[in-house]
Amino acid sequence: VPRGALSHKHLYKKILSNERWRAEAYYVSRFASRGLSFDLIRTNMKRLPSSVPAAHRMCVFRFLMNELPTSHRRRFMSDGSAADCPFCAMQGADKISHWESCAVLKAAFAIVYDHDQAAKIISFHVLFLQVGLTSQELQQVCASIHAIWRCRCAITLGFSFDSVNDLAMHIKNISDDPWIHGCCPDLTRKER
Repeated sequence: VPRGALSHKHLYKKILSNERWRAEAYYVSRFASRGLSFDLIRTNMKRLPSSVPAAHRMCVFRFLMNELPTSHRRRFMSDGSAADCPFCAMQGADKISHWESCAVLKAAFAIVYDHDQAAKIISFHVLFLQVGLTSQELQQVCASIHAIWRCRCAITLGFSFDSVNDLAMHIKNISDDPWIHGCCPDLTRKER
């Protein structure tokens, strides 16, 4: 690099800062088209503790940007109908908006967390970060979205859970450690 010229790292940083307004405008319009506030999402995402695993962060980002590819979201690519809820088998209810009212998910989360906390975590406004949340609540929401999605995918692939308690145990394991089940949840990020 010639003397006085920007290094690649500084040049890349400059490019990113110059393009920030364009990216923000895209996110604002993308979320607004779905009735979501970008400002609330950004504020909450900034509060995420650095200890939140990358798997949870990626899952939440996909969830917020596009929702997750449930059969309801993909129904335009197939025969036009949504599948039944993988948890409670309600007809045509394989969609994110059903999670809040799904009796099986409510029961499983009531086992993992206390009843009031469980109801709060899987509410629509909390899942889509449309209310101000503390860093601990954000951590629980990220872990919950990831755990629900992983369990839903396992069921759609043909696996089943023996009971609501079994589902709750899997939700807890996935929430505690998204990569390796059974890992101690009190390990530091470096130790994980």
